[in-house]
Amino acid sequence: MTFDEHGHVIITPSELQRQAFANPDALINHWLLPGTPAAFPTYELYARFVDYLAAGTGIHPHHFLFRGSTKIGFSISPNRNEKKTWRCFGPLSDLDLAITDPHFFATVDEAVRRFDRSPENLAQCLRWRTGSEFRQYQARIDQKGRHDCYRFFDLPRDLGCLLNLEEVLKNAPIAECCILPFVEFKAFIFRDRWAVHRRYHTDLDELRRGLTARQAPLPEGGDDPLPAQAPK
Repeated sequence: MTFDEHGHVIITPSELQRQAFANPDALINHWLLPGTPAAFPTYELYARFVDYLAAGTGIHPHHFLFRGSTKIGFSISPNRNEKKTWRCFGPLSDLDLAITDPHFFATVDEAVRRFDRSPENLAQCLRWRTGSEFRQYQARIDQKGRHDCYRFFDLPRDLGCLLNLEEVLKNAPIAECCILPFVEFKAFIFRDRWAVHRRYHTDLDELRRGLTARQAPLPEGGDDPLPAQAPK
């Protein structure tokens, strides 16, 4: 594992698989978290993008991390239905942003809890238990409980603390800074960097279980990632 001149981590699927079993903490701390995301061709464009995020949200640049296939160049998701494991990111990929500012998380957390405790809002969410509002309500509880995280697309849109972030996501200079236009730019609001670290442990645990499954195990990581999924 090495870094290129722009700070991209250079790691093969087979190397990542070995580290996932041998030393997952080192894999997370030194390869999955730091470095220039593969979604950005140069460090300068990455820095420009992060500066845009910081200016629009007031959040320090060090609290922005990128996750998923656009970070290291390929996916470690064990999703069998979508067959993502070891596959390169491509035109069907999303750009996933992790925000790790504890103050911002606390602000969002308080606003969400006030919203969800409101009798009117709670009645609306629970009325039919089948609509999108109920699914988002369930997802908020699940994601916060399991990962200390709020997914932006699960949150109520009329919360004042999210207005700047919504505008920033909508107008992000993806076409100017990224290798691909990407399908969607998604934000995940974590309690802190340790929460992202723990989430990576969950990801690697699921990957290890998939690789060692007795029935239909996931394919072994090779020297090169699998080709990106082609548009239908």
